[in-house]
Amino acid sequence: ATEEERLVGVPGGPWFRALLQWVANNSGVDEAVIRGYLRDVSAYLELPGCREAVQNVVRPALLPGESDDHGNPGVVVVGHSLGGVVCAELLAEEAIRRSVGLFIAVGAPLGLDAVTSRMRPRGSARPVSPWVNVFDPRDWVALGSPLRTSGGLVEQPRVANPRGYEHSIEHYLAHPVVATVIARAMPRPVQVNA
Repeated sequence: ATEEERLVGVPGGPWFRALLQWVANNSGVDEAVIRGYLRDVSAYLELPGCREAVQNVVRPALLPGESDDHGNPGVVVVGHSLGGVVCAELLAEEAIRRSVGLFIAVGAPLGLDAVTSRMRPRGSARPVSPWVNVFDPRDWVALGSPLRTSGGLVEQPRVANPRGYEHSIEHYLAHPVVATVIARAMPRPVQVNA
């Protein structure tokens, strides 16, 4: 488990994920799971002004800069955990959608109704832009994955991060499947003939 998970006492393992998935699907208790274990997601979705403050920090990084006007197909955006929720919402904005070539959500809670029903604008949990949902089946934050295919969802690689690091961004990014998805989507260098 990560240091944060150890501090808040989050149990791990496939049995815990299966139990949480069953509870979320059959009882509507996923809101309690979010409030209890995904406190950053809960704060983002519920605290007045939090969503806007976070988006105001992230938005400028996703908007094209002056030097980005070279016909490149767009940047590759990787959103981990809450970052996947934030980026999915921001992709609803036309200027951001045009500048992003591919969105890759890794270990994101985009399969939990208690999260997706509160995302704004409605439907932003399934961006229309091309995107990939990467998940470790043992990552309890990625409950609900694989997602039903809709919007621009083009691929859902399943990875196996080391035990105790199922939600680790470092391990997600180091996985060859994720590296391949990112490399395939990277804009090609622009050649300038003088």
